[in-house]
Amino acid sequence: MKKPVFILLFVFVFVLVGNSQDVVNFRILKSYTKEQLKNINPIINAKYDVDVYYIEYTTKKINQEIDTASGIFSVPVAVDTKFPILVYEHGTSGSRFDVPSKDDNQLLSAVIGTYGYICAFPDYIGLGISKGFHPYLHPESESWATIDLIKAVKKLNGQGIVLYNDQLFITGYSQGGHSAMAVSRGIQEQGLWQITASAPMSGPYSVSKEMKAFTLSDKEYFFCAYLGDVYLSAMKIYDDLLKDYNIEVAFKPEYAKLIRKFEAEEMSLWDMNTKIISLMKENNGKVMPKRMFVDSIAKAVLTNEEHPINKALKRMDVCDWKPEFPLKMIYCKGDNQVTYRNAVYTDSLMNAKGAANVSSVDVFTSGDHSSCFNFALLKTIQFFGTYQHIGSSRVGDEEIESIKVFPNPNSGLLRIVLPGEISSEVNITIVRMDGRKVYENAISSGKNELDISSIGTGVFFIKIMNGSMMSKTGKLFVR
Repeated sequence: MKKPVFILLFVFVFVLVGNSQDVVNFRILKSYTKEQLKNINPIINAKYDVDVYYIEYTTKKINQEIDTASGIFSVPVAVDTKFPILVYEHGTSGSRFDVPSKDDNQLLSAVIGTYGYICAFPDYIGLGISKGFHPYLHPESESWATIDLIKAVKKLNGQGIVLYNDQLFITGYSQGGHSAMAVSRGIQEQGLWQITASAPMSGPYSVSKEMKAFTLSDKEYFFCAYLGDVYLSAMKIYDDLLKDYNIEVAFKPEYAKLIRKFEAEEMSLWDMNTKIISLMKENNGKVMPKRMFVDSIAKAVLTNEEHPINKALKRMDVCDWKPEFPLKMIYCKGDNQVTYRNAVYTDSLMNAKGAANVSSVDVFTSGDHSSCFNFALLKTIQFFGTYQHIGSSRVGDEEIESIKVFPNPNSGLLRIVLPGEISSEVNITIVRMDGRKVYENAISSGKNELDISSIGTGVFFIKIMNGSMMSKTGKLFVR
């Protein structure tokens, strides 16, 4: 998929200081027009221009210390319109900076955003700018990192950037499917918000049962590095279970050495995978990940459900709970990395608990993990669209729409025309990107000329308010 040409409108940093979950800074990354998004793929029904932002926000590490994490969010461009928030959880990262804030997920956020969603993409704990290791497939940190990002994006409401309604959608693919499930469960358990709908895609929801059976069978499996990443994460998080089972105890020396290099960030996950496959072909002929383990450990994991390693894997499961909102798991039966059995098994568990609106669907039976994605995403957008609501944030739409502000871009003389139906004074406020007010005035109906040369050049937000009854906001470019 080719990247479209983008127009970089402006760059800014906005800083907030507080005592709890905070926005550290944010800045615009890219802006996409509807035409650019339509040109990516004819199937994209682009409805809005979209701005994509980088954001840093406070959250916590595994040890509960305060941490700063990164991510992106995208916003449809529309005057005074409230959009739902949609969370997208990304798939497995090969390295610290293989994350949404650094890669093509920025384009993906724009593609989803053009359908009328404020999209939030967390980088996760231990990735992006977050310090320390990434707790791979750890439900709790996946949940709190995302919840804190949602809170951060919501804090931008009223800044002229984000206007959201009360709808919340959650999705993600691969590891992101696991994370989407963990976040959905976490939000429900904490009673934070009402989830409108959730659509985890092709995720390893059942780590201890379905994924273990799929990856440790006698069949070849060419994504061995996942096992090293999972075990490394479990060893660091579940010390109460695995303190006697470090990497060198659990894995044969040649594989333990590679996992340690990955841990030290001396190689990417994908490089580790390539080397593991080469070693297996040299040592055994077939690529069977269970042969990475010391023989006695492999036997214990496959035969003893009470073994500490299996107990640790069980804690990574996100399959056995009862959603109280519409949840649809989307998969492809031919998935060669994350078995479709995760969705089918989870579906059965949730319905057995009495979940009223949980289902799973195969969207491309022969699709593997890579080819499944586009089909799964399209199905997710269709599913969410049946619940989506986009609404105005104002009263008096007709009057507001007839307000004319020009020229924009501007050189210092701003003209505003108010319709005759507006009888009271209207307040004009212009603020910089750091939130500082630089201009304020009151005007009345008819033609108005305002000298704004004193505010300098750059990109600003202009807000037009008639008491508490109606308002119009937008970007103002001064050069």
